[in-house]
Amino acid sequence: MFAVFSAIPTLASFISYHIQAIFVQIRSIKLVNWKNFESATLAFAERLVLFTGLNGMGKTNLLDAIHYLCMTRSYFGLREKLLVRHGADFFRLEAGFEKGSRTHRVVAKVVPGKKKEFEVDGTPVPTFADHIGQFPVVMVAPADIQLAYEGSESRRKLLDAALSQTDKAYLDQLVQYTRLLKHRNHLLRQLAEQPHQPHALLDTIDHQMAAPAQAIHQRRAAWVERLNPLLQHYYEIVSEGREAVACTYKSQLAHKSLPELLTEKRRQDLALGYSTAGIHRDDLDFRIDGRPLKQFASQGQLKSFILALKLAQYQLFVDEHGRTPLLLLDDLFDKLDQRRVSKLLELLLSQNFGQVCITDTHAGRIPAILRSFGQPYDHYCVQSGQARPCPTESQPEEDE
Repeated sequence: MFAVFSAIPTLASFISYHIQAIFVQIRSIKLVNWKNFESATLAFAERLVLFTGLNGMGKTNLLDAIHYLCMTRSYFGLREKLLVRHGADFFRLEAGFEKGSRTHRVVAKVVPGKKKEFEVDGTPVPTFADHIGQFPVVMVAPADIQLAYEGSESRRKLLDAALSQTDKAYLDQLVQYTRLLKHRNHLLRQLAEQPHQPHALLDTIDHQMAAPAQAIHQRRAAWVERLNPLLQHYYEIVSEGREAVACTYKSQLAHKSLPELLTEKRRQDLALGYSTAGIHRDDLDFRIDGRPLKQFASQGQLKSFILALKLAQYQLFVDEHGRTPLLLLDDLFDKLDQRRVSKLLELLLSQNFGQVCITDTHAGRIPAILRSFGQPYDHYCVQSGQARPCPTESQPEEDE
C-alpha cells in the first residue's frame, strides 16, 4: 500500500467492502474499422495501462472502444455510423476480460443501420440491457466539465449510466418508463389534432407510468444520498481544498405523485404535444459552499468537482455490486502540475481502485512518476490509428 493511503483521510466502509470486491480487468482488445483504427491488437498484463500520443492520434478512441464493449454504446453518444472507419461499412471489437478468476470474451459486430450484435463467450446477448453492468466501467473525459453547464438531460444520463450498471431492475423500469413516455407523447399529439377523441387510452398510460416512475425516483434519491459523503471526501483529496460540495437530486416527484402531476399538467401537455411532468424532467444541482457550481467555481474547482463526482460513482459501484469497474481517464492530467499528477496517480494505485486506463499527450510524464513508485504498467504509443508498445527500458523493475 502506498504512503498516500495512510495520509489521505478515508471512510471506514472503503476497506470493508473492498476486501471482498472482485476485480474486473481487460486483458486484450482487437479493433477492426473502429474510428481511425483499420486493425489493431493490444494486450494488457498490468493494473495500469497508459496510452500516449499527440492529440487526434486515437488515444481517446481506444478508451471509447473499451467503453463500447462494456456499455454497448460510445461514451460520447456518437451514432454507430460515426464509429466506422472512413471508407468501411462495418466495425468489429473483441476483448478479453477477467472477472476474478474467470475469463470472458466479448465481441461487438456492427453494420450501421443493419446489424448490431454482442456476444459473450460465443453466446449472443439477448438484449443490450442484459449486457450492461456485466463488465462495469466508469469513464472521465475533459468534456465532462460540461455537466455543470448543459441541460438536465446530460445529468440524468450520468444518473442512468451509474444506476443501470448496478441495478438491473432500475434499467428495466427505465426502459419501461421511456417506452410509455414515448407512447404518451405520440398520443398527446394525436389528441391535439382530434380534441373530441376520448382520453381513455391516455388515462391507462398515465396509470401504467406511475409504478416505474416511483421506483426510479426512489432509487435515484437513495443513490444521490449515498453519493454525497464520497463526493466531499474525494473533492478534498483531489482539490486539497475544504469547500463544502454537494449534489442535490431535484425531482417533481419529491412533492407529488406522478398521477397527480399528470392530471394537473394534462391540459398543458395536450397544448404542447409532450409531457411536461415526470422523472424525465429530473435534474442534479451541483453546489460549492452552498452556491451554484457553474456560477461560482473556478476552473480548477470545477474540474476537481467533476473528477470527485466520478470517483464517488466508482466507489458506490464497488459498494453496491462487489466489483471494481474499469476506470478510464481521458487526458485527465492536462493542465495539472507534476505534484497534483503524482498525488492523483498514487490515489488511483491505492487498494481502493482496480484497473485504470489513462491517456496523456506527454509520453514521459506519467512513466516518470510510476518509476518513482516502482509500479509496473503497460504503455502503448499511439500514432495515426496505430498503437505499439512503447520502449520497455523505462519500465520499473519488479522485485525479485
